Amino acid sequence: MTLSIIVPTYNSQRSITELVRRIKLVKITSIQTEIIIVDDASKDNTAKLLKDIPGITYIRHKKNTGACEKRFQYARHYSSY
Repeated sequence: MTLSIIVPTYNSQRSITELVRRIKLVKITSIQTEIIIVDDASKDNTAKLLKDIPGITYIRHKKNTGACEKRFQYARHYSSY
C-alpha cells in the first residue's frame, strides 16, 4: 500500500520548495509514500522550481481549474487503485 500525499498548488514559488522539503522529512516506516504536486497553471516560477525537485510526481494543468476541483479529481483517480 502507498500513501499518496497530494498537494495542490497555485503561484506558490515562495513556499513550495520548503513545503516539499518538510514533507520529505516525515518518515513513515510501515508504509511507502509518494508526493504528488498538482500545479493549477501557476503564472509565477512554481513550475520551474518543481521540475528541479527529485522524488516527486509533478502534474501541471494547462488551465486553472480551482483548488477544490483538483483535490477531488486526484483523490478520485488514486482511490480507484
